[in-house]
Amino acid sequence: MIRDIEHKCPAPDPALGEQIETARRIHAQQRHDKNKVYSVHEPHVECIAKGKAHKRYEFGVKVSVAATSRGGSSG
Repeated sequence: MIRDIEHKCPAPDPALGEQIETARRIHAQQRHDKNKVYSVHEPHVECIAKGKAHKRYEFGVKVSVAATSRGGSSG
C-alpha cells in the first residue's frame, strides 16, 4: 500500500509525507528494535516499563513538574 501511494502521488504534501514516513517506520520495525512507533496519531509516544505485576507497561511520555517555594501566583 505504501508503494502504491508513492507511485500515485510522487510529490505528496508535507502532511501526507509525514504519514508515509510513519507508515514506513512501522512496516520496517522489528520486535526487539529501539524507538518503535506505538501510535500512528501520536508517534512520540513511548513504552514505559512500570515494574508492577498487574500493569507492567504503559504508553505515553514522561514529564517532570517543578514547583518553587514562592508559588506561581502574583498578588
